[in-house]
Amino acid sequence: MKLNPLNIDVDLPEISFTKQEYYVGEGDGVVVVVLERYEGITWSVSVIIKTLSSQVATASEGVDYISINKVVNFQSGETLKNVTITILDDSYIEGTEYFILEIESIEEVVTFSIRETAIAIQD
Repeated sequence: MKLNPLNIDVDLPEISFTKQEYYVGEGDGVVVVVLERYEGITWSVSVIIKTLSSQVATASEGVDYISINKVVNFQSGETLKNVTITILDDSYIEGTEYFILEIESIEEVVTFSIRETAIAIQD
């Protein structure tokens, strides 16, 4: 729980991925990640979920998955949001490949407990 500097009686919204890593088969077509809001559920709030360039990313955008940069809106009272990412089935035989998703605040009042998650694509 983070205290709101504008009103100490109201908790700031806290949004998080529900897992630090998601697993998906390359032939599954999609992976669904879940965002959960723990605090500040009476507020309407928006965040951005996007693929993140990272040195640990071994999956290739446009070959293994379709990147996203999407606004996710939580209305007052909503605590869970599903976000679907397209997984591409290429013709290469590969080991497990990874890419990273990140939550970013649009409004400076949102806090995060798990801000990044890894997607593991298993061939």
